[in-house]
Amino acid sequence: MRVFSRSLGWIATGLILPMMLATVADVAARFIFNKPLIGVGELEGLMMAAYILAMAWCATENRHIAVAEIVKRFPNRVQLGIDVIAFLAGLALCAVISWRVIVATTIYSRTIPWYR
Repeated sequence: MRVFSRSLGWIATGLILPMMLATVADVAARFIFNKPLIGVGELEGLMMAAYILAMAWCATENRHIAVAEIVKRFPNRVQLGIDVIAFLAGLALCAVISWRVIVATTIYSRTIPWYR
């Protein structure tokens, strides 16, 4: 599992520059020519999937972003409370995003005749 998570971490790291360049090119094409580049949004969506999977590496290696310098000065019980609140906020955010994706997919699937 560690090798898999580490591999995804390196893949996500390698996708940062191409994703930034694609975004800049898409914005420039939209601004200059009034036509966005075809497929850039979908490509970035696939790259974001790699980032989501790479979060497992951050969790297993305990390398996620944290405000450790401030939080470590609090007592252990307060630190635990902050961790629980942060976890619940992240869980709520993921739930809202998942809900909106399901709603959007349901609406989108109704507009495609062959998908029914």
